[in-house]
Amino acid sequence: MGTGAMLVWTDAEPKGEAEFNEWYNRQHSAERVGIEGFERAWRYRAITGRPRYLAMYEIASPAVMVSHAYTSVLDNPTAWTRHNMPSFKNTNRTVFAVAKRVGHGRGGVLATLRLAPKPGQEARLQAWLAVEVLPFAVKQPGLIGGALLQVDRAGSDYGSLEREIRGGKDAVASWCVLLDGADVEAVRRTAREFLGRRALAANGAAAGAELGLYRLLMGIWH
Repeated sequence: MGTGAMLVWTDAEPKGEAEFNEWYNRQHSAERVGIEGFERAWRYRAITGRPRYLAMYEIASPAVMVSHAYTSVLDNPTAWTRHNMPSFKNTNRTVFAVAKRVGHGRGGVLATLRLAPKPGQEARLQAWLAVEVLPFAVKQPGLIGGALLQVDRAGSDYGSLEREIRGGKDAVASWCVLLDGADVEAVRRTAREFLGRRALAANGAAAGAELGLYRLLMGIWH
């Protein structure tokens, strides 16, 4: 992972879901990784939590997401992309800066915790997650890596033709914690142990954090 990432959580319109997956796997992910600054793309399906699908792109920096190389693609979608964009439902598309990264690789199971700090508690929450949570969470059996991501508004808010075809403005997360592992129960247990609601509230997180557990479907890179 570079210094940036984009995560897209979404459901798919049931009647077009099979083609939606074929488009993602055969065209869309490869197209994105072919853009300068995109390093790797990963797709996941939910084990628990919503939305059903997650796409994660590792990028050199958040600035990639407002570069001409990327925005020209967003504003000139392929015919297959135009056909599939309306299938996106309940979409959260967020560009992030990587605030903290720990561990040594990518596992087949990923927990995502979308959260936000309480007003005035940003520094407290960041310090707790970066110093007291992530370095110890990834040492648990079955865990491989973890990260703390914080929203980049410029990349997240760009109003593209693709977004218009999807039906308007997407939801945007504030922060996200990632826990990567090789075992479903290990990742689930670690997320609950280290990132429970009481612990989050006690360390500056606002109510309403959303935890999802996802299984890797595919990955693509240069």
